[in-house]
Amino acid sequence: MRYQQRSSRARRAFVIVAGGLLATALASGAPASATSTETDYQMVDIGTLVGSFSGAEAVNDHGDGVGYSVTGEGFTHAFLWSGGTMTDLRTLGGGYSYAADINNHGQIVGYSTTATGEGRPFLWEQGRMTDLGGVYCSAEAINDRGQVVGNCSGSPVMWWNGQLIDLTLQGLPPFTTVRDINDRGQIVGGYRTATGGFHAYLREPDGTVVDLGALVADYSEALAVNSRGEVAGRSDSTSGFMHGFFWSGGRMVDTGGAIDGPFSVAYGLNAGGQVADISAADECGLTAFVW
Repeated sequence: MRYQQRSSRARRAFVIVAGGLLATALASGAPASATSTETDYQMVDIGTLVGSFSGAEAVNDHGDGVGYSVTGEGFTHAFLWSGGTMTDLRTLGGGYSYAADINNHGQIVGYSTTATGEGRPFLWEQGRMTDLGGVYCSAEAINDRGQVVGNCSGSPVMWWNGQLIDLTLQGLPPFTTVRDINDRGQIVGGYRTATGGFHAYLREPDGTVVDLGALVADYSEALAVNSRGEVAGRSDSTSGFMHGFFWSGGRMVDTGGAIDGPFSVAYGLNAGGQVADISAADECGLTAFVW
């Protein structure tokens, strides 16, 4: 799950659109407005499902966004925002759902509770939410080929062509997080190293796993991968705080954390290598920035 701001203040989701860059972030307080003086950015407050807050998690190349919002009844539901309209995706029968990703075909994946309170991964398409199957599972990302990745009982998995594939049998160790997949089938996340650290990785379609290392110390996690196999994520840094990183061609670069405080995380990037980050002094104030 991507970073979520925790605050008693009302929250509103917003989507940033700038040329080829499509990113999502969270904002608190009043509706946002354009903030960049160097690039033509437009920050759009997309509202809520009647309730007090919403959070945007992903956006596709058409500008359709997904996330979660509180309903008028006080439940948290997954939503699709498209053409200026927010649609409640409902649930698998329970009171909670959360949308994690959307591809360019409008297919959405996430997590929902059932009528009996079980948590299940889902695929939503053409107005219907379907249980993907699996025990204690969450769906984290989907590519344009329809490959869905996530985790089941702490193990990395893929749902594809109606099958649930255990990725521990195809190169990844147990207790590995899976955060994103591109159209080439490259998967990123984090895994426990033999020395007890936790490192970002890039898994190739043939099962080869590349350890991306860390900026310093022994912690990093990859959160996004683009069509060129470049990666963005978070890592311990020389400042002593978590920083976002950009990885390309075997080299990890610190995206910094000096916009609104020492802490930052890189959550997304496009095919041009532009990285969408958030920066903060603490959890109560987040600033989105582009590296």
